[in-house]
Amino acid sequence: MVDLETTGGAPGDCAITEIGAVRLCGGRVEDSFVSLVNPGRPIPPFVRELTGITDDMVAGAPTLADALPRFLAFAERAVLVAHNAAFDVGHLTAASLALQGRPLDVPALCTLRLARRLLPELRRRNLDSVAADLGIPCADRHRALGDARIAAEVLRVFLTRAAERGFRTVADLLRFQALPVDGRPFVVHVPRERVEALPSAPGVYRLLGADGRVLYVGRARRLRERVASYFHQDADHDRRTLALVRRTYDLDAVETGSELAAALLEAQQIRELRPRFNRLRGHVPHVWFLKLPVGQPYPRLTLSVRLGRDRGTYLGPFASREQAEAARALCGRVFGLRLCRDRPAALPDVAACAAAEDAGCAQPCARAIGPAAYRARTDAFRAFVA
Repeated sequence: MVDLETTGGAPGDCAITEIGAVRLCGGRVEDSFVSLVNPGRPIPPFVRELTGITDDMVAGAPTLADALPRFLAFAERAVLVAHNAAFDVGHLTAASLALQGRPLDVPALCTLRLARRLLPELRRRNLDSVAADLGIPCADRHRALGDARIAAEVLRVFLTRAAERGFRTVADLLRFQALPVDGRPFVVHVPRERVEALPSAPGVYRLLGADGRVLYVGRARRLRERVASYFHQDADHDRRTLALVRRTYDLDAVETGSELAAALLEAQQIRELRPRFNRLRGHVPHVWFLKLPVGQPYPRLTLSVRLGRDRGTYLGPFASREQAEAARALCGRVFGLRLCRDRPAALPDVAACAAAEDAGCAQPCARAIGPAAYRARTDAFRAFVA
């Protein structure tokens, strides 16, 4: 088992600060290795707080050029095992390429991938969650050797559970982690040419069953790349995605010209067609509108996820709530419209809310403006939208 602490991020963007490992033989811990590493750069405050490793601690530590060969000698070309092996082995491979001119040529086993297959009911599968589910104590967490020891205990449980399924050797486990999470063959019925013919542009795609019924409606910034991702064997496809792929026999797509138009069309088609796999995923896409209602003396500018039939004034759509909130704040400031939930006061000496001045509000809650003057502001907004 191996675990790294780093300055944070992907290889190239960050540096290793600690290497910890334990060697297992026959399911028993046989030996351990640990070394701080001088990263040659400051450790960010967040990482210092998380790991407890400080710049002073690594100032006199070996460089990676010294520490990596010692670790590789300890590992003796054994199978590398890590929780989220893509991270740790990725860093070690990048270091080996930079320092030795060659990648690590050893197999890697990932306890995170094994957790997806052996603990399918677990919603979160980080090391803390997996260890807690298995009743394994988490001592010395976020230090390399401590995390390696925790992951080793996880692996020991997984070895027993995998053996019960017939996966007993290292080769079996490497094959097991590469299987789809439901353990069934990955079957694709859609010809590759159908996917390759899609444009690399924003749009809406529909995955169709053998009878032509729409199984799933989705949107994409780049149609070809998004649809192709379903039909490439990915060991980490979830069970619903695997079920969808196995039931898909054809597809169609509409190029929309923009992501916003794709979001609108996707929402419309899901509401009209109610495809089975959108319902299974609870997938109800939202676009957002600004709404100014009618029939009130001081209407408030609000957000809405749909166009109503209430004669209100709507501005949009916006692809995200964040975009709609930004537009709402801007329109509130420009037109002096009420954004807060406070109702206009009955008495003229009531103070405005704390945010009124910053928001540029006309402050009807403090009776700083009458209904006629406020109506002129709403009329200006309605004219702007029209």
